[in-house]
Parts: sequence; structure tokens; C-alpha cells
Amino acid sequence: MVRLKIIMAVIGAVLLLLPPLALAQTRDSRPWDEAVVCPRCKTDLVVYILYGEPKLDEELKSALASHKVELAGCLITPDSKRWECRRCKYRWGDVGQAAGTLPSKKSFNP
Repeated sequence: MVRLKIIMAVIGAVLLLLPPLALAQTRDSRPWDEAVVCPRCKTDLVVYILYGEPKLDEELKSALASHKVELAGCLITPDSKRWECRRCKYRWGDVGQAAGTLPSKKSFNP
């Protein structure tokens, strides 16, 4: 009887924690909010190039309206880039790179 109560308590705890954990895992990172500068002209007028079919939520709509993000479709080729400078039109960055390792103001030299 005690084992059954413990098992039921564990199952209840898991069921209570499961929805918040699932929501946390599906939340997209927002790499276009990172401070990135163009390696060529050193401006911060940089656009994040987003591939695939993203969920068009309010945050993404706002980023698109403010020209922080550009939608590039689903086709990713070896020449696909992650960032584009709005001033000099230079494109750079490996699409496969994790968001936390993208070039920032301090870390990128062409």
C-alpha cells in the first residue's frame, strides 16, 4: 500500500512538471536579439537569416517588422549564410552553427 502511494505521488509530480518542461523545450531561442556586427563594414545593421517554416508568433512578427530577421525559405545549401549586413550586403556565418557560437562584436574576424 505504501509503495502504491509513493508510485502515485511520483506519477503525479511528473504529470505536473511535464507541461512546463515541454513548453520550455519548444521555446525557440531568439538569436536575432544578439549583438552582432558586420565583419566587413563594422555596422550593427545586421539581419538574422531564418530558414525553414518558423512559427509566426508575435515576437517573430515584431522582429520581421523591425528588420532584425529575414525569412529565407526551406532550402539550405552549402552556400547558405546566417547573417546579412543591411549596409554592405555581406553575408556570413554557418547556418549549422549553434546560436551561442555566432560571431559577436568581439569574436569575429573575417
